[in-house]
Amino acid sequence: MSEEKKNENTNGDAKESIQNLSLELNFVPEWARKPPETNYFSHKPQGDRRQRPDDRGQRSGGRGQKSAPRVQRPGSRDQRSSPKGQRPGARGQGSRERRPERVEIAPVQVRFLPLQRAIMEIARRIKNSGRAHPMMQVAFLYLDNPESCSARVEINKEAKDLTLKQCKICGMIALHEDTLYRHMAKKHMDDFMDKEETQGEIPSGNFSCVAQCGFSGKLIGPPNHHSYSESIQELHKHSYRNMSLESYKSRIKMIHEEDAVEKWKQEYSHRVSYRPKGDETSKPLSQAKAEAYFIRTIAPSQLQETKRATVPVPLCREIDDIGLHLAIKNAWMAEHRFPSSVISALRGAFSSKGLIIFKAGKGRGVTFVTPTALSPIKIEYVVDAIKEVLLYLQEHPGSSRTDLVKELRPDAKPDSEQIKEILSPLCWLIERGHIIEFFDGTLSVPMKKTSKPKKR
Repeated sequence: MSEEKKNENTNGDAKESIQNLSLELNFVPEWARKPPETNYFSHKPQGDRRQRPDDRGQRSGGRGQKSAPRVQRPGSRDQRSSPKGQRPGARGQGSRERRPERVEIAPVQVRFLPLQRAIMEIARRIKNSGRAHPMMQVAFLYLDNPESCSARVEINKEAKDLTLKQCKICGMIALHEDTLYRHMAKKHMDDFMDKEETQGEIPSGNFSCVAQCGFSGKLIGPPNHHSYSESIQELHKHSYRNMSLESYKSRIKMIHEEDAVEKWKQEYSHRVSYRPKGDETSKPLSQAKAEAYFIRTIAPSQLQETKRATVPVPLCREIDDIGLHLAIKNAWMAEHRFPSSVISALRGAFSSKGLIIFKAGKGRGVTFVTPTALSPIKIEYVVDAIKEVLLYLQEHPGSSRTDLVKELRPDAKPDSEQIKEILSPLCWLIERGHIIEFFDGTLSVPMKKTSKPKKR
């Protein structure tokens, strides 16, 4: 069942990526191109507290890196204005200054690979166009559409004892089992347990406020309700047991809005219970106990350990492990500066589809992909009509078809035989690879490779 669902999800994401992929191959100039979505991973994951940075006292640094905490200079204004015997920034006597926890980026290598169906679609359109397209801009077609890419995450060789924990159902990854178990309980518990909903009595009483979890936003209940303490302990035990109970209580918020109180009343009266699928005789379990049962008995069989995992890029946004999330985010931003891993994957994929990759231009040149193999031709062995076109393009590289017609047949009328005398040889030369037609309509004659002299 899990494998079938995983295949359905994969095929659905692939089809959706093909529909959403911008496959227009008439690229705009570099300066006119819209800025890539480098902040695709800008949302804050709800990771383990041992790896989660403190929200307060943290400032964002350059290129996604965390800046160093501010250091108070001796003799500054804040220090002089503070009462005697009290540390600046302290909330009260005996309170300690909270320092941001250090976040370590996971020791992994991340590469981004286009999906196979998206590669086939791009290759088909390049073949139909008959023109040469820059590999850099083709790579950005995938990066500008994250649904068409997957991330290859691999543990560094130096971290021999570290492994990736991956969900067999959807492919989610994490560095810790507890993090992945919480993901499974949140996303996949309904696949293995039957959900039963019943309507109970609405709580009566005078409730002026309601408590809310500072991490998930779940309403816990009013402090003067009998279920308040038990709800906090169950929520901490099953979802945030990696942090102390006191630390978790410090992140609880009190909401004094009447709408929030009424919402909690409706949620409390709406009872939800679970049973294992196919077991009608078992006792109904509350949501907290059902999550504990799922994590203890079902989740371990749906987890696998590996050194290398492939994850769809949209799913990477939901990774709760903050160190792993930062590693993928930094790799995503670096890929937008230069798409090295995407271009490397496209080279092999396009070559297997019969496309030709070559370089043009001075210096290191620009890498292009074309459907036709380049074949330089000797001018002295061709007829006059072909020779006329070749000589003009050799002297005027970068000309278009319009330029060619205007210069060689300036007085010719459109659709006349004189125009066909120029365009017919040109089309034949392009089909044979004797002339390159680039994505913007410019034409060029391929040059023979000059062999370097052998060193004595």
